[in-house]
Amino acid sequence: MRNLKRVLSMALASVMVLGMMVVGASAADFSDQAEIKNTTAADVMTAIDVLEGTDKGQFLPNEILTREQAAKIICYMLMGPENAEKLGNSGTMFTDVAADRWSAPYISYCANMGILAGDGTGKFLPEGQLTGHAFAKMLLVALGYDATIQNYTGTAWAINVATDAVNAGIFVNGTVLSDPLSRDNAAQMAFQTLTADMVKYSNKGTTITINGIEVATGASAPEAVTVDKDEKGYDDKADGVQQFCEKYFSDLKKVVNDTDDLGRPAATWYYGNVSDDNKVATSAETADYTVVIDENVTSTDVLAKLKDETGNKKLTAGEVYALNGAEADSVMDLKTGDVVEIFLGDDNAIEAAVVSRYSLEQITNVDTDVDDDDAEDGVVAYVTIDGTEYNSTDIAGFNADTYEEDAYVAVIVNDGKVIASYIPEAVEGSVSTKNVSKNTLTVDGTKYTVVDGYSAGVLDTTLTNVTVGKDSSYILYLDNNDYVLGIELVEGADATIDDVYYVALVWKNEGTGSYGGKDTTYHAQLVAMDGTVSEIELESRDLANKDTVIENQAGKVGTDPYTNADYAGKLVTISDKKWTGTAYNEGQSTGGSTTTTTYKAGNEKYDLTVWDGGKDWDIKDANTGSTTFEFTKNTTRMTVGKTYRFNSSTEYVMIGESGSDLAVSTATGGISLNTTTSDKVYFITADGSSTVKYVIIGSASEIDQKTEYNEDLVFVADADKNEVGDGYVMQTLYFVDGSSKTVAVAEDYTADTAGFYAYTINDDDYYELDDADVDTMDIKVASSKYIWDGEEGVLVNAKMEANALYDGLLTVTTTDSHKYEDIDVSGAKFVDAHDKDADGQYEKSVSSLKALADLLDADAPKVENVKLALNVSEDGAVVVILTSIEAVAD
Repeated sequence: MRNLKRVLSMALASVMVLGMMVVGASAADFSDQAEIKNTTAADVMTAIDVLEGTDKGQFLPNEILTREQAAKIICYMLMGPENAEKLGNSGTMFTDVAADRWSAPYISYCANMGILAGDGTGKFLPEGQLTGHAFAKMLLVALGYDATIQNYTGTAWAINVATDAVNAGIFVNGTVLSDPLSRDNAAQMAFQTLTADMVKYSNKGTTITINGIEVATGASAPEAVTVDKDEKGYDDKADGVQQFCEKYFSDLKKVVNDTDDLGRPAATWYYGNVSDDNKVATSAETADYTVVIDENVTSTDVLAKLKDETGNKKLTAGEVYALNGAEADSVMDLKTGDVVEIFLGDDNAIEAAVVSRYSLEQITNVDTDVDDDDAEDGVVAYVTIDGTEYNSTDIAGFNADTYEEDAYVAVIVNDGKVIASYIPEAVEGSVSTKNVSKNTLTVDGTKYTVVDGYSAGVLDTTLTNVTVGKDSSYILYLDNNDYVLGIELVEGADATIDDVYYVALVWKNEGTGSYGGKDTTYHAQLVAMDGTVSEIELESRDLANKDTVIENQAGKVGTDPYTNADYAGKLVTISDKKWTGTAYNEGQSTGGSTTTTTYKAGNEKYDLTVWDGGKDWDIKDANTGSTTFEFTKNTTRMTVGKTYRFNSSTEYVMIGESGSDLAVSTATGGISLNTTTSDKVYFITADGSSTVKYVIIGSASEIDQKTEYNEDLVFVADADKNEVGDGYVMQTLYFVDGSSKTVAVAEDYTADTAGFYAYTINDDDYYELDDADVDTMDIKVASSKYIWDGEEGVLVNAKMEANALYDGLLTVTTTDSHKYEDIDVSGAKFVDAHDKDADGQYEKSVSSLKALADLLDADAPKVENVKLALNVSEDGAVVVILTSIEAVAD
């Protein structure tokens, strides 16, 4: 039970501080919130407007507080932000504080109240650094302590201030008051002042001056300011004493007996009525004991072992367990690396045990193009982790500087939020020893324990896959207790991805050689990972120009050393090295009369070796013979045995045949494509990773990517040839912005049928139309219903029924009887292209969503055969074109 005795020996005062203590997305929503140590203090002080961030959304917790910043804080605390902002300057009191300086009113107020003083030479030093002693003095005076009576001047002033700060409860553990004070610790001192008791003096005595120093004599000791004993305070308790926040921030409330996102006992602060809208921050209690589970723990009820060592009662299973914020119904199976925080009740019995279990994931996308509404709520980015997109405010520990694309991050996810996260430490080196049974390995002289059973992580933690020795280098990603969350192999001297090829075709040219023998050559058509196509000649191994049985390097015996069936559609490396092979006389297999031949190197004839990924790469052969894959631009993961993840760096190589030619295309970051069961599909990942670096797709036919929404499409409603000129035909085109115009279309590119077309404009300013890359919208089929779910593409000749439009959602039926339900048309442009003058057609124009709704209204003139054409993006229809509206005869 790792760390137990060490923690216990520290007698509660110094319980291990864990990096996962962040409790949720900061209410202040600062971009540097991960650097804030005192998160609750920052949240509360920001919520009551005493502290604020920069115009760039930063809190700057590590910057040193200046004297003028401190003056403003005190004024805001004593007067409230609204009144403090109305302060006027009573005059120039210090030579270095101009009357129009932003801080002049606050400095003047604090100086007049005896809270701050100058340096004795007439200067205030507004930008000077403030020590913890100086800020503590200001806060004590704000609480009612008299600086003269308490001897906050003279040679012993610092000691007196420190003593009173500790007694008043505003001293922050771990700070050195004589050092310059950070904004982070200043926030904590101000926060603790909120709950400190106000004081007063029944007798302030007499003030005399000795050697220029004012000294108070005969003063009474400071005593707490009392209030009605039945009056409840900020924490809903009636203690009969007035705290600072009860006097100056009466709307600030603290609710105890709460829990934080991880399930720890906690208190929640509200500013205003106790409601979710007014929630400011939730702060967890400090655990009485912290246990980190190591490889020696075998009992599933580890907490029972605490009974003998702590004298506490055994924990009752299912009552106070929590794992990653979710209650556990039974004694959980604790795993190596789990952090167990134990909280004791008043009777010294175990009140709660909270288990935190991180997994290692990878950030696959960071989008900083934030909607205005989200930006107002503090969102600075949309971050995709493990295939799920989160607002940055929903990621506890988020740091805009370090949460970058492809970065690994330790996370705990619960209820749609990342309730705890951090960027783990990375250690790189070769593995000198490993112990599979104990799940340990040693890198550069340090032994590390690997977490147990974290199958959800993005990197493998199976030690059987780790190679010991200097030939391999690994990166270990460590949690905050130095346990290994993930192991990543660093690319070594093995075959690089540039040495790997997809075999499109293997063939032989068979002719007649000299003396009647055979002259056979073997060839291969290869595709590199960058899409480059090459053809090479292979070592023929046609020994002595005889009909022979050939044994190749892999020991395969056959009449041909290379066949299309053996190599086409596979990943290989090639070699032009010296090689010795054996051939058998015709009609024999192994044994008998043989011929041995050595093939020389450097003759520009190559051997093929099927690639197994080597030490640096893993290959997932996803060809099941019964599975098709649907790739979209935003595909982030697929499950083929295990979950594979795709990101903006994933490279796609698509290889297909176009007649007798090879057609190869490449893409990075995403494609739109449906494969077939006969296609070859490979996922290539770095060793131990599930993040796909390369997707290889091979097909016996040409691979066509699905066309997604194309803003350059135009619609042709009337395919009849109109005015014909020299090399052109005039046709009316309808654009996605709702406009239309009659233009000259190049004669060879005129539309033969009504529909959508892509277009370009040639040097003669003629439009050239092409429907080759215009795809009909794909639809997902479930229980014979066809429901639009973000698919992109076009629909033509789609029929609309009378009840087809509801709240901006449209249902249409195509000629193939596919019903497309609930297409969002609320933001679409509407174009009326139907022939209003034709017999039987509705004579009015319908060119808006409202007009379309009115047309279908029960009280509207009766119409039928309402047909539409739609160009639809993933967000909904971009343009809706009405092509036919038949009027119903009276």
